[in-house]
Amino acid sequence: CPDGTALVVVGADGAEQPPVTYARLRDLGLRAAGALHGLKVGRGSIVFSAVGNSLQSVALSVGSARLGAVWAPADQDLNTEQMSHLLRLYAPSVAVLRDDCLDAAQALLRGARGDASPTQLLGESAWRALLSDAEAEGASVPPEEPIDDDATSILLLTSGTTGMPKSVMTTNLQLRSLVNIPFLAGKAAPGDGGTCLVYFGSPAWISYTFVFLKAMSGGDALILGQEYSRDLYFNVVERHRPQILFFWPEVIVDFVALPEQTQARLAGIAQVLIYGGARTPASALLHLCQALPATQIHQGYGASECFRVASLTPADHAAAAGGGEAARRRLRSAGRPLGAVRVVD
Repeated sequence: CPDGTALVVVGADGAEQPPVTYARLRDLGLRAAGALHGLKVGRGSIVFSAVGNSLQSVALSVGSARLGAVWAPADQDLNTEQMSHLLRLYAPSVAVLRDDCLDAAQALLRGARGDASPTQLLGESAWRALLSDAEAEGASVPPEEPIDDDATSILLLTSGTTGMPKSVMTTNLQLRSLVNIPFLAGKAAPGDGGTCLVYFGSPAWISYTFVFLKAMSGGDALILGQEYSRDLYFNVVERHRPQILFFWPEVIVDFVALPEQTQARLAGIAQVLIYGGARTPASALLHLCQALPATQIHQGYGASECFRVASLTPADHAAAAGGGEAARRRLRSAGRPLGAVRVVD
């Protein structure tokens, strides 16, 4: 559906930017590929990004994929130690950073590699301008690279057990498998109306949401928030009534703090709710289960390492909501491995 809405970006003030159609997003991705190609990015090159959620950051990921490059998104609020660690680890061909990080990044690269660093640094405003020029001038588009199932597509960040960011190499085959995981089967068929997903999380995890965006090309949209706040997030959820929601511990705790009438309005909006494996208070999880009885709730522990495993299923959450103490104790596994499961980290 070329004219269908693919993406809506919500600003920090709650204002929604004009909807982006699938046709425009595809064209913007082609222009991004042309701009990156002009920077000598090609198959196997690493494109590092530490900027906020935006149309331009989505275009960067689309353009990287078209060239067969590896997209490596990171949180825009990286501290100096973390940025230094990732720049040394990745040695990217291109790094797109916040404008106010450029000088520090240049100094880090000089210290790590000398003056002849192969990494081309771009500020966020420079990337926006480059993309705008490519779109206005119709920059030449290189041929699309054939997809290699075994090739790395995205480097996903996870803090692991050390507190220092590490990366998980994710192949094209793994990304495609994501859309086939069982707990997405309950979503409405593409084109049934409504939106697929609301996402206000870190840009480091936009890779997940973009996979959904590519998969839902039959008419569902991604609502992408630039900055999380409780009232803004839940207002957007009520306005767009998405079929799939991603929560993380802060959102779960914020949901519990909402007025009962607001919780009641939210109940039943999403068919599927997925929350991450970060440690979450069991009392907040129990409240979530009891407040959303019609929603399939899944815990996705270690989602970056294993795309097909959820450590707590809808049956576990339903049992906890209506069962005794033994069933409720299972909720305490949120953010830690289950007793019978070995997690290799």
